[in-house]
Amino acid sequence: MAEAAELGTTAPSFEEHALAAVSPRMLLPQMLTGGVAPLVAYELCRRGGLSDPTSLAVSAVPPALAIMGEWAWRRRLNVIGIIVLTGILIGLAAVGFLNGNELLLKMRESVVTGMFGVISLATLALPMRPAMFHVGKALASAGDREKGREFASLWELPQARHTFVMLTLVWGLGLLIEAGVRAVLALELSTGRFLASAPVVGWITIGCLLAWTFSYTRRSRQRAEAEAEAAQAAEPAQAV
Repeated sequence: MAEAAELGTTAPSFEEHALAAVSPRMLLPQMLTGGVAPLVAYELCRRGGLSDPTSLAVSAVPPALAIMGEWAWRRRLNVIGIIVLTGILIGLAAVGFLNGNELLLKMRESVVTGMFGVISLATLALPMRPAMFHVGKALASAGDREKGREFASLWELPQARHTFVMLTLVWGLGLLIEAGVRAVLALELSTGRFLASAPVVGWITIGCLLAWTFSYTRRSRQRAEAEAEAAQAAEPAQAV
């Protein structure tokens, strides 16, 4: 029961950090550089006479510059930045080595998120800590070793381990579904319509996953606090 009490006092810090990470102040720049700017860049390139694959490759420049700017300012890459950067590299490889394969250019981000979904589910079957534990540690520590050690200590708590398993399961499945939906859109829509709709699919998916995550972590914290209170109330009776 002491473990439950400790989890109850530790969980809010992670929850508060997660809420701060998806605040409008944090999300608006990402929406502009990751959604609006690529679409504008693509449309300008197409109107300028560039081919569809080349225009798609150029549309990756705004998020790439945003990632480079964060690295120059903070000297670190966050988890989301790594995923986006990997998608950009896949898109550029499609132009340089695969004769500008348009479908792969469209799917560059979904390939990465789909792979992360598969890896997340794989960590549940392998003798290792769930993927969302490592993601949570990266978000919570933000490069601070002391915060990283504090977060890592959560793994000693049984209820925390169960929480990370559930988070990894739901996020893994959610990202796989998102990748599947984007694949269908890539096959059925023109490039312009795809660039306009695909980010919305991603935002809705991430929004739903975050909403569930916050709700689930709050319920876990409340259960831990209730168990701690019950343990404290039982102690006098046991002493008698």
